[in-house]
Amino acid sequence: MTWVEENIAFIRRRHPGIADDLACQAAEGFAASLILVRHAHVAVDPTIPSQEWRLSAEGEAATAVLAADSALVGVAVVASSPEHKAMQTAEVLAAGRPIVPVPGLCELDRSALGWVENGADYEAMVEEIFISTRLVDG
Repeated sequence: MTWVEENIAFIRRRHPGIADDLACQAAEGFAASLILVRHAHVAVDPTIPSQEWRLSAEGEAATAVLAADSALVGVAVVASSPEHKAMQTAEVLAAGRPIVPVPGLCELDRSALGWVENGADYEAMVEEIFISTRLVDG
């Protein structure tokens, strides 16, 4: 099964109407594009898990600017992490188009490590996590 077929199957299970439309486009030879957008600036709150953080006022404003960009005109479906900050960003960018939450698109889970105040310490911690994490191909 190709990557496109796997993703259409995943979307078909969750959103049948969207998947059928995507499958028709793929069958007709439509070009597909993937646009990756990181969630906008967040309101950091060390008292709650980062997965529950929301966008800051600055992040909301930046997302509104991006939503008006012509690069998003042909977007048919928006896939998003289910985390609050990502869904907030996706809702604005989708502008009424379907949003498909994808559980695998999540923030690096550092909950066991606690809050890190110092930016340099945080960067070092994240680097160590990536170094010690083995990625498995396919």
